[in-house]
Amino acid sequence: MNKEIRNRKNAVRHNCLNLKRNHPQFKDLNINNVEIYFDVESDFNEIQEIIKLNRDKFDQILYTIFSNQINESIYGREDISEKAKGITAMKFSGAINSRIYCKEISGEKEKKKIVLSKTYKHKNFQKATNKKIVPIIESLARTDFTFFNSIQDYDKKVLKNEKTNK
Repeated sequence: MNKEIRNRKNAVRHNCLNLKRNHPQFKDLNINNVEIYFDVESDFNEIQEIIKLNRDKFDQILYTIFSNQINESIYGREDISEKAKGITAMKFSGAINSRIYCKEISGEKEKKKIVLSKTYKHKNFQKATNKKIVPIIESLARTDFTFFNSIQDYDKKVLKNEKTNK
């Protein structure tokens, strides 16, 4: 069995919701090439808290992503091992130095999807190979996602599954 199939066998499946951005600062950008999602089954509340405390920095990170720029000081790859391909971090510095770890998913004909999933607060300036961070990043790399464009679509799917499982 090849390595990719074995990795998918151990994958965890999470549901995630699309983040719709109608911010005036993004109106001139081609934001149709990237979709941003929240993993609603992981650190959803912590992600919302970090964004609420760092709204301007979050908008700056989104602008960087949507304009296809590179700015490693606020958003960059976390290539720490072969098991952690496609993982990036949104970096928030300040009173609470935090990270939102994301999984980037892209196919040949699909839009790039970025899923905000895991958080790490009080990050010091050590490398991402820290013993506490590596398992977070590697577990995110093994996670598969089901994508929903609205809370209504998500609710329909979840409620349907709950009724089926009863």
